[in-house]
Amino acid sequence: MNEIVTKIKDIIKRRLIKPVLESVSPVKEAALGTAIGMFVGLTPTVGIQMWIIFMIWFFAAICLMFIPISIASYFLIRKTLLVHRIKKAKKMGMNYETWRGKFERRYKN
Repeated sequence: MNEIVTKIKDIIKRRLIKPVLESVSPVKEAALGTAIGMFVGLTPTVGIQMWIIFMIWFFAAICLMFIPISIASYFLIRKTLLVHRIKKAKKMGMNYETWRGKFERRYKN
């Protein structure tokens, strides 16, 4: 019996504890990944646990990757449109502030 307990302790140490302690990722990321994995692993959803982890990873990737890209693209498009308006105002022979006032009055309602 003592032999089985030491084997189980060795497996837990080698497979669970050692990879977390020797991880090169920051402590916060390792702790969060371990917590999510343990939470999903302890739920009684045996057939779909990997799908649940995949969906958590997928939505986290969308939030961490696509939201900053969309924010950056918003400012890039806004700057491009502003430059286009200034060029159009110069072609019409007026400064940007005058043209902006006309534009706002025209499209206000």
